[in-house]
Amino acid sequence: QLHLVGNQRVRLNKEEGEHTLALGDYYSLVISSLLVILGFFALVSLGLL
Repeated sequence: QLHLVGNQRVRLNKEEGEHTLALGDYYSLVISSLLVILGFFALVSLGLL
């Protein structure tokens, strides 16, 4: 049932407009990019030390 609800939400978002992102997707995208940046800086600092 959850999978069906997710598919319906995606379909609704596509009908509204391809450019509109769901708020949850936006936040997850930002958090994942922040984690990637933090990991990169951690690797760089470990390499420099």
